[in-house]
Amino acid sequence: MDAVSQGVQGMIKGTETLQGMLQKIGQQILNDTIKVIEKRVKSFIAGELLQTATAGAEAAKRKGVEAGAEAVTITGWRGLLARWLGVETGKTAATVAGAQQRAAAEQGGLLSMMGKWVSGVRAWLFGEQAKTAATATGVAVRTTAEEAGSLKSLALSAATTLKRIAHEAAGAAAAASATACGSGSSSTAPSAPIRRRRSSSRWR
Repeated sequence: MDAVSQGVQGMIKGTETLQGMLQKIGQQILNDTIKVIEKRVKSFIAGELLQTATAGAEAAKRKGVEAGAEAVTITGWRGLLARWLGVETGKTAATVAGAQQRAAAEQGGLLSMMGKWVSGVRAWLFGEQAKTAATATGVAVRTTAEEAGSLKSLALSAATTLKRIAHEAAGAAAAASATACGSGSSSTAPSAPIRRRRSSSRWR
């Protein structure tokens, strides 16, 4: 060291004391230590700055990469979302169209069924009316026939009764005439027995 060699030379020459030499050596050591510390501090700071810059660059690079990836991801998600929305919209439209077609088909079937039911009811009503008319006609014809039969029976009964009365009247008249004739000739000849014919009546 310079301070040690200078202190030894000064002591030899008698220009430097031991205390002075030690002071100079201590000051030299302190100066060298400070220089080393300064150098190491500068190196550390430079390293830290370099690492910070490198880390900043890496961070910026990483941030750029992440931003790009995020943009790609967002774009991809947007595309997937748009595709999904398109598919769902198509499904919804198809479902709505199917529901409308089904409602129209069901309405058409219901109207057709109601039309058939109304036609059946109308045909049944017409059939019942025809049956009622036929029944009324049959009842009227039967009533007319029964009345005609009753009148015919009454007429036959009246004719038979009148014929019987006429026969009985004729028989009574004949008997009275025979009795009168018998009473007039009872003095000359015995009265002959009078035979009375019974009138027979036939029921037709």
